[in-house]
Amino acid sequence: MDLFMRYETDFLEITNSVTDRIERIPSLSGNEKRGEIEEAENEVQDAESTLQSMGMHARSLPTADKDRSLASLRRHQQELQALKKKLQQAEIAFTTSSNRDSLFNNGAVELQVTSMDHRERLIKVVQKNEENKDRLIASRQTLEHTIDIADDVLEELADQRTRIEMMREKLRGLNAKLDEAGLIIGRMTRRIIANKFFLLLMIIVLILVAGAIFYIKFF
Repeated sequence: MDLFMRYETDFLEITNSVTDRIERIPSLSGNEKRGEIEEAENEVQDAESTLQSMGMHARSLPTADKDRSLASLRRHQQELQALKKKLQQAEIAFTTSSNRDSLFNNGAVELQVTSMDHRERLIKVVQKNEENKDRLIASRQTLEHTIDIADDVLEELADQRTRIEMMREKLRGLNAKLDEAGLIIGRMTRRIIANKFFLLLMIIVLILVAGAIFYIKFF
């Protein structure tokens, strides 16, 4: 426990010093305030290192001493967090004050530069708007021309569709006529075949008659 207590004593001395510095910071200004804040930050880092050493040593102690040491360690950690918040608030106040002074010192120059920047930006915006307007007009003309071409194409397609429909109707009529012609040709073919059969039969009959006459006459 002697080593843990020495670490604890060092920690308390460091935190007391940090507390004193934080209390002095509002009454200082300029480089003195900045230096006091930096010293307080360095001491906070030393306090964190001391707490780490306390924690490592506390975990190596027997159970009874270990519990008491870890409880004390958690309490000191909370104290250090509170000091860090106070120091952070002091840093924010110092930074805000420095920025306000810098703003008052350089306000006129920055205002002039800002006005010039705004004017240049405005000119660029106007030029860009004019360019966009010209592009929009050109795009609109191109679109209108494209629409006219599309209308012409649609009309041509409509005419072609009408022609195709007429050709389809003609083909239907031609198919009907072809079917009718096929039927006529079929009937004519059957008649020709019948006529040929009848003619062949007549020839056979004539041959038989001629043969019979020849036989009767000579035999």
